[in-house]
Amino acid sequence: PIPASIAPETVEEICRLGKAQSIILIPGGFAETGDRSRATAIEKSLARSRQREDRGPVLVGGNCLGIVSKHEYNTFFLPSYKLPFSDARGDELAMISQSGAYVVSFTSNLDGILFPRASISYGNEMDLTASDFLEYFLDHEPSLKVFACYMEGLQPREGERFLKLVRRARAEGKQVVAYKAGKTAAGAKAAASHTASIAGDYALVRALLREAGAIVCETLNMFEDMSKVFTMLNKRTIRGNRVGVISNAGFECGAISDHLYGLELATFSDSGSHPITSGIVTIARPAATKNGIEKPSKTRWLVDRSRCQSRRARKLLRTGPTTKPRLWAVPSHAIPRARVSLDNVSATYAEEAVSRAAEKMPPARRAP
Repeated sequence: PIPASIAPETVEEICRLGKAQSIILIPGGFAETGDRSRATAIEKSLARSRQREDRGPVLVGGNCLGIVSKHEYNTFFLPSYKLPFSDARGDELAMISQSGAYVVSFTSNLDGILFPRASISYGNEMDLTASDFLEYFLDHEPSLKVFACYMEGLQPREGERFLKLVRRARAEGKQVVAYKAGKTAAGAKAAASHTASIAGDYALVRALLREAGAIVCETLNMFEDMSKVFTMLNKRTIRGNRVGVISNAGFECGAISDHLYGLELATFSDSGSHPITSGIVTIARPAATKNGIEKPSKTRWLVDRSRCQSRRARKLLRTGPTTKPRLWAVPSHAIPRARVSLDNVSATYAEEAVSRAAEKMPPARRAP
């Protein structure tokens, strides 16, 4: 990357020569510093090039990391041992972030779980904006179904355009998950000094985004969770707001129950006859409530629903009481080292499955 001090002259030369179709301007030191002179010079160079027949180059940035296109190219200047981009599902997801540091954090937190089709850090929006990326993907990438957008602010007159694109995405059956920074006066000031963004009134922005159909997240944890949920379930239609919880501890059921964010706990039938219990291999007697199934800490087995391949296994999870849950929440640390798939578990083969799973456990952790 070049330093900000020579960026205006460099961009002017690129625009004049007409040898490049795109520019990624990585350094900071533009309008976010309070001095717009460099940014203004770059914007004028781009505007002049737009008068030519070839329309000149487009520019991402400045103050950004650029773009990672899955299995194609990576402009982030981070070594793979720090940010490996481990292969994982995520071809349906585009991550569009105004903050470069946050897209790195998002990638690191979900490494091995999600690898987005595109990860974009667009910075100060001297040229291309969040709306430009969203519109491009809607026009040219029909396989993308989920757009995770971290925004600090919008350029003047960009708000209405972005909302129209959100409505279009929802009309096409796609999800827009949004996190808007600058919720407070201090946060808005930080956004302005970071990417020269106009944060706007948060309550108003949130209301408009929700009215357009976006999923607006109040925390970054929720933003990452929603990005993960909608990506992994993008081919499923969730018809209700009921949720079921499987846990190896009672406190987890209680904690999840206190943080449902509009979801409702489904009501289970008697734990001894509910279909889900026939798919859980028990060593100690499980405790159950009407809303959740608690497995004692000595129990080392947990249904791995993600590996259910057979029709019988999927049917088992779909059947049950009228108020069956649409989603299952499983605390990540509750997943044991040896997993028992519903495909291999039934009343007839439960003992065999326990024996097979126990062989995979270290001796000290095997059930007595």
